[in-house]
Amino acid sequence: IPPARSLEFAITTPKPDLKQRAIKKACKGLGPNLESPLLGKPLVDFTAPQLDGKPFTLSSLKGKLVFVTFNASFTHLRDDQKTLPPLVKQLGAELVTVLSDADPTEITKSFGSLPGRVVLDKPVGDANLGPITGRWNIMAVPETYVVDRNGLIKFHLINQRDWSLPSTLACLKTGI
Repeated sequence: IPPARSLEFAITTPKPDLKQRAIKKACKGLGPNLESPLLGKPLVDFTAPQLDGKPFTLSSLKGKLVFVTFNASFTHLRDDQKTLPPLVKQLGAELVTVLSDADPTEITKSFGSLPGRVVLDKPVGDANLGPITGRWNIMAVPETYVVDRNGLIKFHLINQRDWSLPSTLACLKTGI
């Protein structure tokens, strides 16, 4: 700066995102929320056969809150399949279960009767997980995504969990 001259500048900090801060606080007890590259993006649409063989297209639920949960009979992780449906019902949402299995009878034997829509995501070749599961960036099951009424992915929750905890409902209500 030359003599007898001055320099002016201003420093501004970004305003805190109060909604994101509230979500983080409400979701603290929910456990790990994997930073998926799909968060905030439109759902990854698919059409797949349901257990009865009829096709189902995920985007047919646009305008509704949707839980898309991924699992497979080989995991033997069933507890979240018991506590998730009551939460989904309480939120007035839809439940879509995507199972990486080739045989519908194996699913029924492993899980019994599952509520909501259950679709078959048959693995191809030597893969353990089906191609739909792969397009959702899932490497291991169970995992669950929550899609808002605008078709945007809001949450990605990994591993089995107890969906009946009050903190879970508080977190999801804050973020959707």
